[in-house]
Amino acid sequence: MKDKKLEYERSGRMPSQTTPYLKDWLDRWLDEIVKPRLRPSTLATYRSVVEALIKPAIGGVRLGRLEPKHFRMMEEYITKGDDTCDPPRRPRSSATAGSAWRTLHKALDDAVKEGIIESNPCDRAEAPRVVYTERKILTPAQAGQLINAETDVMWHLMWRLAYETGMRQGSVLV
Repeated sequence: MKDKKLEYERSGRMPSQTTPYLKDWLDRWLDEIVKPRLRPSTLATYRSVVEALIKPAIGGVRLGRLEPKHFRMMEEYITKGDDTCDPPRRPRSSATAGSAWRTLHKALDDAVKEGIIESNPCDRAEAPRVVYTERKILTPAQAGQLINAETDVMWHLMWRLAYETGMRQGSVLV
């Protein structure tokens, strides 16, 4: 009984003197709140973001102690990467950091609705700024060289179709 009580207090199902750890709340949030409301593919996306980005960065912080500095730490964890860990963690884009922040914001909104915390700490912080990088495209001459260099007839037609119609890669490959 004591073990079950501690588990319920840890996950925020039962009131206690301290708020649950973020990692415990996120597990409960995914299983009890998100899973019944969303499609399985959306749940899988949320779960992936939580497991790969949010929990490793700031999962050990209690909900009641979350501050804007923790969100900045999470953003840095995502965008900087780490060559010293095994396997090395590659840096991700600022858009990925923004996605993690939005997911966390939703989870903390639900923590407020559940009465676990008084207010959403994300409301006191700035969302990560998405930095757009310029995409380089081929000039018409470069595209022509690529098409003419292709020796396979099928791929030659594929490249020509893509460049002359402006089709996206996914449409060409279907």
